[in-house]
Amino acid sequence: MAYLHILVTFGILHIASTSDCDVEFVYSDYFNSNGFKVTCKDIEEGQENIIRSIAAHNALILLIRNASLANITSNIFENVPKIKELSIEDSEILINGQVDPFSKLELLQKLNLKNTKLMQIGNGTFKNLLQLKFLHLENNSVNMMSKDSLKSSSLEIFEFISNELDDIEDIPLCDIPNIRVINFKKNKLKYLRPDLYQCSVPIESVRRKESYEDNHYNVETIDLSDNEISSLDGAFKSFKNLEHLHLENNLIGRITDTDFEKTNEMSYLNLSNNSISSISSAAFGTLYKLKQLDLSRNKIAKIKLEFLSGLSEVYLAHNELTFESINSINRLPHLEILDLSFNKLKGTSKIFSNFPSLVTLNLEGNNLILENDMFTNLTQLEKLSLSNNGIIHIPDLIFNRTTSLVELNLSNNKLESLDYNDVFSSLTNLQILDLSRNNLMSLSYLLFVKLDNVETLDIAGNKLKTLDYSLIITNMRALSTVNIKDNYFSCNFLHRVVKYFSWKGINYRADNITHYDEENIGGINCKEDVFPEAYNTVQVSPSTKSNSVFIIILVSAVFSVFVLLLIVIFKYYQFHRRRKYQCDQFELIED
Repeated sequence: MAYLHILVTFGILHIASTSDCDVEFVYSDYFNSNGFKVTCKDIEEGQENIIRSIAAHNALILLIRNASLANITSNIFENVPKIKELSIEDSEILINGQVDPFSKLELLQKLNLKNTKLMQIGNGTFKNLLQLKFLHLENNSVNMMSKDSLKSSSLEIFEFISNELDDIEDIPLCDIPNIRVINFKKNKLKYLRPDLYQCSVPIESVRRKESYEDNHYNVETIDLSDNEISSLDGAFKSFKNLEHLHLENNLIGRITDTDFEKTNEMSYLNLSNNSISSISSAAFGTLYKLKQLDLSRNKIAKIKLEFLSGLSEVYLAHNELTFESINSINRLPHLEILDLSFNKLKGTSKIFSNFPSLVTLNLEGNNLILENDMFTNLTQLEKLSLSNNGIIHIPDLIFNRTTSLVELNLSNNKLESLDYNDVFSSLTNLQILDLSRNNLMSLSYLLFVKLDNVETLDIAGNKLKTLDYSLIITNMRALSTVNIKDNYFSCNFLHRVVKYFSWKGINYRADNITHYDEENIGGINCKEDVFPEAYNTVQVSPSTKSNSVFIIILVSAVFSVFVLLLIVIFKYYQFHRRRKYQCDQFELIED
């Protein structure tokens, strides 16, 4: 037996050396077993015998890459009958209805035909794969599958990504009753029929009084993203165990009361990047278990979410929502992530103070006015973005209750100064502070006194001429990265700053150096002279510079003469005093 095993092994090695096939002995976590993994590549048309000649009855995995298999036959894999995984990638294969190349692979569990220029799948192509669990047909040109091509009670995951499918019912899913994951991402689907895949009930099931519908719909995940679907029409009624539904990047315009009817188990729903402008008041009324809802990048002006009390993540970025239209959000007691960036929120509101569990809040790209009680009770909040809001003032107590903040973004506003030196004093857990692209003219080191844990500070794109850099570093003891580019620092001053940062081991360099055509220190732009008048550099003529130099020399000479004169007077005074002292001593001796 051992001798036979050695012969098989050397047989594989012999084939590998003559046919661009490699072999290795591997352990597969997926199959929980050991076996040979054979990899063949660069097989040209007419060389199909290379695969047919592989004599490895104990091979576990067969990978074929960059091959031309136009003349594929039914016995091409007859010498590897025990493989459990077959992967043909970046190749060209032709499977017609008369040939079943996989008929000998009764133990096959994973089949991958990615990027193989496959155009059609004929009758019975996969019907003998009785143990097949995973079928991956990504990046081909298939627009339909024959009715009897996919009869399988074992298949659980079917990935049909990047093909030419324009009607979802051209895929015979009724023949795979135990399917759990369906992925039709990046096809050409335009519409979904009501009650999608309502399969007819077999007569034998009726006789046994079985519920064929309940037996069939074990689907947990459906991905229909990146298609051209314009409406849902209650297509998911029969998918009673559906948990994850991807519908992003389509053309859906409205959500009705029946679109998600009976999908009570759904926990994740992604409808982002559509054209949704209307959502029925009861559209999500049955989604009691929904945890994550993504409606970002639509045209939504009004929404009701009070039915979804279990929501933990809500993404509503890039819509047309106002404070008045989101009143129902404050009835979500378990909300942890809320994204309302780039909407039409204007002024101020206390709505955010009702989320004791909120961890992340994104309010970027609105028109907010901050008030002290705006974020009251957000004691669990860790990430807060207020960038792009036109903010001109930060109240002194606004962050007093948000003591768990780790990341605070105040970039792209209109702040000219931070009026209160203790505005950040309660943020002792803060690690990232972004004050970039404002109009700040000064920053007191007192602002950073209690920010011991800040690791990243961004103050780029302001109007800073000077900086208490040594005192700031002293207070921010954990600081490792600081961005100071695009300010009004003089080159001499910036040189001292950079030297100090380097000595302290702080990363100060700009990510994208764009100032090599200007005066710069380490890619950070600077100016030799900065004046308060609009912070523009004044051009000085050569004659003016010469006159200035002459005046400086003249003043220096006069000062030197004056100092020399003082020294002479002082010396004369000392000489006179010594002479007088000696005369007095002489008179005393004579007396």
